[in-house]
Amino acid sequence: VSVCLASAAGVALRGFRLLAENWPLTPFALFAYSGPQWEALLLHLANGRTRLVLTSDLDWDPVGLVVLSRQMRGGTVSTPPVLYDAWNLCIGDTTVHSEILEAVDFEAMARSPAGAFEASGLVAGVSRWLRERRRLVELATGRPLVGAYFVELAKDGTVYKVLAA
Repeated sequence: VSVCLASAAGVALRGFRLLAENWPLTPFALFAYSGPQWEALLLHLANGRTRLVLTSDLDWDPVGLVVLSRQMRGGTVSTPPVLYDAWNLCIGDTTVHSEILEAVDFEAMARSPAGAFEASGLVAGVSRWLRERRRLVELATGRPLVGAYFVELAKDGTVYKVLAA
């Protein structure tokens, strides 16, 4: 009981933000997002035609590139140049990183209809995290993912249009 209370007190003192990943202070929350936050994330990043995608090379033009939706275990295997769907890599239900969580404007997401979310702040925050932390690496090349785009997908799963860079 005292361990639970100590963990809860640490979260409360930080304004209910996630704690740094330093044992023993990291709380293991069962759900990272509230119901409305989850619905907004799904609407803009997972269920519709818009995605937050990651790249290992900022010189590539994202338009026309394939977006790989899952690369942790299984999924489509493809060689670069490709983009990676950020959902399973750094923002989905089991892969939350505190710096990225701080970059998400849940209120703006909730107010925006599908396809109309202005994601430049999210893209900037995720890109900054990728450059500074270098925690995601492209398996085929060993290069770190260094940038993000918010894109609209074509029906074939390739990037149709860049909405925020």
